[in-house]
Amino acid sequence: MSGVPVTFCRECGWRGFPARIWCPACGSDALETVEVAAGRLEERTRVRKATGRELPEPVALATVALAGGGRAIARLEGAAGGDEVALDGDGAPVARGDD
Repeated sequence: MSGVPVTFCRECGWRGFPARIWCPACGSDALETVEVAAGRLEERTRVRKATGRELPEPVALATVALAGGGRAIARLEGAAGGDEVALDGDGAPVARGDD
């Protein structure tokens, strides 16, 4: 897969991540999965601890506004605030920007 799988509501157009079994906006179960390959970096942070342990290196995370609507939290690899990023959804989402 070369994007992030996103839930799309055929009733109201809501889009979001992670996958849902009904739409949080209208309650419909008329959902499908669409793939989103790009977005815009909104916020970023670094995580230094995992449950019960310190991480060997901080992990960069970002909130990404998905192209077409919706948001996802993704591991961040190279990019500054407001940058367009490519999304890879093979496993956990990863946002990649130009270094």
